[in-house]
Amino acid sequence: MLTHKTEPPIPKRPLIRDVRRSLRIALFFLLVSLLVRLLLFVPFGVSSSSMSYSVLRGDMILVSKVAYGARLPQSLSVPFTNWVLSEDVFPYFRLPGLGSIQRNDLIVFNYPPEHRTTDLKTAYVKRVVGMPGDSLQIREKQLSINGKPISLTSLQAQDWLVTLIDEETVIPPARIEALDLKIRYRISPNVLLVSASVAAIESLKSLPYVSMVAPYVRKALPDQIFPKHSGFSYDEYGPINIPRKNQTIELNSNNWPLYQTVITRFEGNEEVVWKNQQLWINGKNIRAYTFRQNYYFVLGDNRDASSDSRSWGFVPEDHLIGKATRVLYSSDSQTGIPRMERIFLKIE
Repeated sequence: MLTHKTEPPIPKRPLIRDVRRSLRIALFFLLVSLLVRLLLFVPFGVSSSSMSYSVLRGDMILVSKVAYGARLPQSLSVPFTNWVLSEDVFPYFRLPGLGSIQRNDLIVFNYPPEHRTTDLKTAYVKRVVGMPGDSLQIREKQLSINGKPISLTSLQAQDWLVTLIDEETVIPPARIEALDLKIRYRISPNVLLVSASVAAIESLKSLPYVSMVAPYVRKALPDQIFPKHSGFSYDEYGPINIPRKNQTIELNSNNWPLYQTVITRFEGNEEVVWKNQQLWINGKNIRAYTFRQNYYFVLGDNRDASSDSRSWGFVPEDHLIGKATRVLYSSDSQTGIPRMERIFLKIE
């Protein structure tokens, strides 16, 4: 009697098994990375010098979304790409955070003036100087909040007038490089206009060939100022009052220019008309307006090289992305050479 042998099962090929395992691992890490970026942290590359010397051009900084609560997406995009499938799909919603925004926080936010869905607007980084409900004023470059002067820190910068002992004196190139001075031009034979940090200026004051250093106050009225036609300049600004959630104000021709953009663009009002010194919302005459969210006033740490709230206005709370916490990586923006001393540096 003949019997047939049963063929043993053919084992799965190791290559197929390895590919499937690799795909599962890749998918897992992709999902984890997506959730981390969505809910916890996101990297942000600094491309301007407006925040020198707290953060520098060429820094890659870590932004904590959980600090203020992660804002869920409002548009539909392909993850890790710039492909936008559809704008303004989801309503604004923010998860609870570890804390609330504080004065002097370095924040990353979406640039308010852009006309796009909020989460698709360009990301900016600035320092919060004015909180909701504050009164803010700048006089001869001196910032005051609620009547209290706020001094620059050692890492903050602005333009200065540096007076040398005579017109023959020059600052040695080695000293200019060591202090990272940016000499713009000569105001007069022995007076220089210099951009530098407070720390650098303190060192400069001690040099025997420097007779005086003073802030450079710009008197000219810039084309781009907030609000328009206010008569403010970057160094002579305000006083203004920053809107606070649930705060009610009486509107008039004097304060309407200050709050116009807020009420027409960021408060969710559909039909807003200002006519004959009166506000009409959806056909209803509004004499006193109550704000629906908080707003913030931000400045760059490099005050004279920054486009900030002095130029374009308040930052609405729903535009906040997160808090800048550490420098992940840094390289010179011109040479590409890594700045090892800045890697994982805590941002103050």
